[in-house]
Order: sequence, then structure tokens, then C-alpha cells
Amino acid sequence: YSFSELLGDDKLHLLNSANGLDIPVGYTTSGGSTVEMQIGNTTPHYLVGGITGSGKSNFLHNMIMSACWNYSPEELEVYLLDFKEGVEFKIYADGKLPNAKLVAIEADTEYGVKVLEHIDRVREDRYKRFKKIPNCKDIQSYRALKPDEKMPRILVIIDEFQRLFENAQKASTAEQMLIIAKQGRACGIHMVLSTQTLKGLDFSDIATQFG
Repeated sequence: YSFSELLGDDKLHLLNSANGLDIPVGYTTSGGSTVEMQIGNTTPHYLVGGITGSGKSNFLHNMIMSACWNYSPEELEVYLLDFKEGVEFKIYADGKLPNAKLVAIEADTEYGVKVLEHIDRVREDRYKRFKKIPNCKDIQSYRALKPDEKMPRILVIIDEFQRLFENAQKASTAEQMLIIAKQGRACGIHMVLSTQTLKGLDFSDIATQFG
């Protein structure tokens, strides 16, 4: 199967993200059924792990391109942070990916923390918008009650995310990520974190939020 077959010319920007994201990422080895990455209430975030050469980067590229093909910028915004010396996400830094709100290549830890802080402010703003509307508690109900107002889902993809914790504010960084992991679900903010190893990281507090 080719990647263009997976996307399909007739599927460009057809999907609605109100109830979550269904992102085709490949095929099963038997029968050729489509494998979809489902991001929403059940599994709001994903952790991608594996040693060098195991296919993490290929998977991330498949996911990014598939997500941005199936969902328009009004339905999905992506933030891409590359802590692998910029080698993975630089292909998206030319402005041709309309869903991309941010492409950070050669990012340092301080900049990465600033991005997390921005994402957290978006979370707070969305909760404020929810509170102004009766019977509105999450992005699904907001989209149903305010169909004419824009509120895309947000996908934050961080390659080699463990680098974020190599700074003097390690504890506050972990707390920031924990808040986004726990409260991002209702606001339509999702994270996909990629790493070779969790060695040396205490991931236990937020592990239940990740698939």
C-alpha cells in the first residue's frame, strides 16, 4: 500500500473534529484493514517509544500528514517541537502546512517550556469560554451549542520530549505538563510525546492519560 492510498484524494479536509480525531496511520499486516489513531475522551494523549531505527520518526510523519490531510485548519491546529537538532520537523518549517501554528526546530528547553505555557493559557481561555455558556463543560458541548464559533482541536507533537526536563525548572515543567495532560481532554488539547527511553523520568503521575 502507498501512503497516497491511505490518504485518498477524495478525503481532503472532510473530517470534523468536534468529537475527537480519527487519524489513519497505516494498515494491518493481515487483510489490509486501515489502522487509525483515535484521540479523544478515551485516549486524549499518546506516548510513542522505541529505540533508534524502530520507526518512531516514520510514524510521526505519517500521523502529521494524515491528520492535516483529513482535518482542515479550522478543525485542527498542530504544534511541532523538535528536540532532535531540528532534523525531523524542518520539512514543515517552510509554511506549506496550513494546520501548523508552530514549527520549532532546534528548540531549546527554555523555548519548549514557553510553548507549554502558551498551550496552558489556551486551555485556561477555553475553560473561561465554557463557563459563560449554560450546560457547556467541554469542547464537544461547546461545538454543539456554538456551531458558528471556531474551536479547533490542538495537537502538540514533541519529538524527544524528555529533553524538556533537562532544565533548572524541571519540577515546574512536569507540573505544567501534568495540568495539560489531565485537563486538556475537555478542552480539545492533545499531546503526542516521542522518546527513545523514559529512563530517569518520573512519568507515573500522568501515565494513565496516555495511550
